[in-house]
Amino acid sequence: LVILTGGSGKFYLVEETLRKIFPNTDIEQFTKYDAVSKGASIHSFNQDNEELKSINIDDIMSNSIYIKRLKGFDKLVPHNQDSDTKGSYSFIFEEHTDRLELFLYYGSDNEKPYHYKEITGIFKQLNKNYKKGEKIQIDWEFDSNKTIKLFLNSKEIVSSDAKKLRRSELLDVFTLK
Repeated sequence: LVILTGGSGKFYLVEETLRKIFPNTDIEQFTKYDAVSKGASIHSFNQDNEELKSINIDDIMSNSIYIKRLKGFDKLVPHNQDSDTKGSYSFIFEEHTDRLELFLYYGSDNEKPYHYKEITGIFKQLNKNYKKGEKIQIDWEFDSNKTIKLFLNSKEIVSSDAKKLRRSELLDVFTLK
């Protein structure tokens, strides 16, 4: 695994060159803030010992996943959610319509919503008109491949790309146990 942390590591030729030198190696991009916080966590974790402790590496979510609404965002999947989980969301129509507009974004809980980044979305024609305030249940699944899927009436209506999520910094790879 090669981890690039901003600066010249963002230049495409750096990653391209590393892929030639290490053809079967995963290359991950992290922000400088993620890299510093991970390094500080590892250093602090090992501070009281004379030898390094074992660090368990797991994939967990470092950002939350949101559904975009006309008047803002609703949190769908919290940042500390484990993979291989399911849940449901009560979608409330904000206007009279026969169309469902679902767009997923990710971002940190403490950042402004206009900084959230889009993951995926759909415009879906519905079989009936819904009035403002009516609800439908959207089920979601976050699997071990880091793919989020949304279901309406048990039918999958949208799915994310796991590679896009990994590259989007949605995943945080270090947890200390």
